[in-house]
This record gives sequence, structure tokens and C-alpha cells, in this order.
Amino acid sequence: MQIRRKAETPEKTEIRLKLYADELILSIDKTSCIKCDICSIVCPQNAIWVESSPDGIPDICIDPQLCVLCEVCSHFCPVSCIELKWNNTPKKILESQHALADFPEKISVDRRCCPEGCSPVIELDNRWCRRDRKWIENLHELCPKYCHHCLESCPRTVYTLLEDEIVFDTEQCLRCMTCTLFCEYGAIKIEPVFEG
Repeated sequence: MQIRRKAETPEKTEIRLKLYADELILSIDKTSCIKCDICSIVCPQNAIWVESSPDGIPDICIDPQLCVLCEVCSHFCPVSCIELKWNNTPKKILESQHALADFPEKISVDRRCCPEGCSPVIELDNRWCRRDRKWIENLHELCPKYCHHCLESCPRTVYTLLEDEIVFDTEQCLRCMTCTLFCEYGAIKIEPVFEG
């Protein structure tokens, strides 16, 4: 016995496959989906794709008859909006058997390339900036070597400031290359570069 159903709302698409004793559920969170099309590229059945709707907003679509619930799309989704469950437990059979490729490190930052800002002089309101050859306010953030271009340019929350040091969360990275365009010191490397 096998019953396959598809339910769809503007926020979510769900495919349920009911077997005798087991149930597989593939759910797509449409609000989190960034329509990057990676799922359609990796799908071995061409069961999932992104298409433009009549209002011009892209939508993610899936054919329940073509989908074999193999978990490849959920593994490669960069924002984890596709989830596959086997009896309410995440299905990770292919991943646990090393049947899917490991992800290469997304971001590497060579902190030796990043400049160190000058320390403020505690007792003064202003200080002399040797680089710009002018007086500036005695604030660490106003030092021209105090660079946060990666933090300011990232469209997601990959970079955060933690106690005067920038830390990065590779899980949030989409490999969009924006931070590398703004980093004037060449400290950031992103591999592999997403093209799509």
C-alpha cells in the first residue's frame, strides 16, 4: 500500500508518502526559500524547479509523481528550507552513509590581511591619524584602519561583531561574493563560488 499526497499553501508545500507502517514527509518552507534554484540543479528526477508566477514573483514547485523523496534537495539547500522526515525523524540516510558529497569550507578569512585599528588615547578628545594626516575624534571606530566592510556589506547575518572582533557563521553564507567585493584587503576567500 502506498498513498502519496501533496498539500500546498502560499507559505508551505508538503508531500506525504504513506507506506504500510512508515511515512515520509517532504516539506518546503516557501517563506525561507531564496529561489536560488540549487534544488532543481541537484535533483536527479527533475522533480523540483523555480518558476515565475503570473505576478512576477518566483515560486518553488515540485511534482509529487516525479519526486522519489531521496533527500538530495534537502541536503544541498543553502538555507535549509527543504526538510525530509521519515516517521517524524529527519531523513539523513544518504548523508550518514557518506553517499552525498561533503561541503567544502564556504568562507576562509585570513585575519593577517585585516588591518589593526589604532588604540584610542584615553586622556584626549582627538588624536592625530598618521594614515590620513589629520586630527580625528578619539574613537576606535573612526580609525580608517578599523575596517568592517564585510560586516556592513553582507546581505545576511554571516558576519557579527563580538568584542571588537568579527566572527562569521558559515551556515548563513550563500556564497554571493558581496563581502569579497567590499574587502579592500583581500582577506576573504569563498569556495566554491556560486553561479546561478
